[in-house]
This record gives sequence, structure tokens and C-alpha cells, in this order.
Amino acid sequence: MGGLAVAEREAVLERLYSVFCTYFSGHDRDTFASIALPTAETRLALLYADDGTLAGFTSNTIQRLTIDGRVHAAMGGSGFILPAYKGGTMAGAYTLSEAARFMLRHPRVPFGFLGALLGPTTYQRFARSFARVYPHRRLGFPPEVARLVREFARARNLSPEGAQPWTVNLGVRPLRTAPITAERARDPDVQYFCAANPGYVDGRALLVWIPLDAANIASAAGALARDGFRGALGWLPGGGPARA
Repeated sequence: MGGLAVAEREAVLERLYSVFCTYFSGHDRDTFASIALPTAETRLALLYADDGTLAGFTSNTIQRLTIDGRVHAAMGGSGFILPAYKGGTMAGAYTLSEAARFMLRHPRVPFGFLGALLGPTTYQRFARSFARVYPHRRLGFPPEVARLVREFARARNLSPEGAQPWTVNLGVRPLRTAPITAERARDPDVQYFCAANPGYVDGRALLVWIPLDAANIASAAGALARDGFRGALGWLPGGGPARA
């Protein structure tokens, strides 16, 4: 986005915002832009239908902080696909490739993904795909991980509120909250998310940290090989196919 002229950037932003507004209310366009495209270095992938219609997008930004004298990095991102399309394959591939690219270029920098998850389905897919996701029903939230989450969340102006220490109010209201099926309600990862973030139906998000090291990226690649991106890395909502 940083390489676009102002008029081009505004046109792209308007289209992205219209996709976002399919799922959420509560942010004007400028607020949306500050979250989805926070810096000139933000990497953006647009997903198109076969007829050239914009089907969705995914964006990723890598942030660096010095914590206790050592540089750490965290990836954050946004992604939405219109309900008529399916694009989890490409969106997941893009995000994972961006993570691997950074890790290979900066192998000595501790690196992770900080997400603010608004629904149990996304958390369930993360928990199934990666060997380590925090917080987790078996792994908990180790103090060293909690410290990273606090520091990066503070840098993103995400302040935990209320009795749940790892939930944040993003200021949005979901417009398309799907009911949890009886089968999904029995899933232990879904149960864990709902217990940790009971306010997700009102737009509260659970802060989640995923270490992006070789072992954890390999576990996600294994999930890809086993289940395909739609099952393993289908992080985005949607219906029919889209293309990058």
C-alpha cells in the first residue's frame, strides 16, 4: 500500500472497508484503516472472484519491540472474505508464507503472531493447526508469553478490560454471528474459548499468541498436508472460491 498514489490507496481502502462492513459495525473508514493498514510496510493480498470482483483481502503487519534488551517481533493482521466466496486456502497460504519469510530473514529474532480473535471457530482452527497456541486448555498462558502479549498489546493500544485479563474490546459489533452447532459445542477448544471470552458475541476479542518458529510453522504445514488449507488454515469466513 505504501507504493500506491493517494487516490489509488483511497480507492483500495474504500473497497476493503465495504468487505469489512459485511461482518462488523462500529468502525468508520479511518478507524478501520488504522487497524487493517497501520503502516506503509503492511503487506496486503487482495482476493478476486473469477469475474474480477473483489472477494476479500488479508493484510499482515510485523511489529518490533525491545523487551528486556532483546528485539522481539509480532505479526498481526486482518482478513475478511465476502460470504459468497471461499478464500481460506490462499489467505492462509499468504499469511504462513509471510511468517516463514520473516523467520528465514531474521532467524535470531523471537517471533510470534498476536491475534485478537472474535469467534470460537477461528480459535478452534488455530488450536488444531499449530502445536502451540496460547492461551490453551492444556498449555495455559506461561508468564513469559503473557509478558510478550502485554507489551505488544499495549503498543497496539489494546487494553484488557474486566475480569478476563486477556480479552479486549475492539469497538466493533458482529453482524453475522453464527450459532454454535451442538457438535461444535462439544469441542474442547470451542468450550475453552467460550469460557475464556464469553463476551465474543458482543464484539470482545481474546488475545492469542502463536509462536512462529520452525517447529510451530512445520506443525501448521503438517496440518495443511493432512487436511488442506480450508480445514487447517481456513482462518477467514466465506462461501464460493476466490483467487489471489
